[in-house]
Amino acid sequence: MARILIVDDCPLQRALSLKVVQALGHTGIVCSDGQAGVEAAMRERPDLVLMDVVMPGIDGYAATRTLCNHPALRDMPIVLVTGRSQPTDCEWGLRQGAAGYVTKPVRPEELAGVIVQLLGTPAKQAG
Repeated sequence: MARILIVDDCPLQRALSLKVVQALGHTGIVCSDGQAGVEAAMRERPDLVLMDVVMPGIDGYAATRTLCNHPALRDMPIVLVTGRSQPTDCEWGLRQGAAGYVTKPVRPEELAGVIVQLLGTPAKQAG
């Protein structure tokens, strides 16, 4: 069972992501902004982070850069979850250190697939 940090300012998206994480048999840690997400990642050392891009204060790109530049966290995979769907947005996110990119509206099966791909664990049932 992995511990997955969910960072998103949208309560509905946090709930959907948490449902997918739990359906896969993992534990979810939830934060509602980038600063809290960075602090939780440093404290909790999760196995994976689902990071919204557009948030007030520290956005997902800045939070991703911060985490990827931290020596103890640089190998922790971060998946950006966002409504920004242009190819340049995806490229920018990957250059910041993200391991993956999922666009909103998030399809539970797509999110589950990305989690399974990065953690190497078989999915139960997401939905």
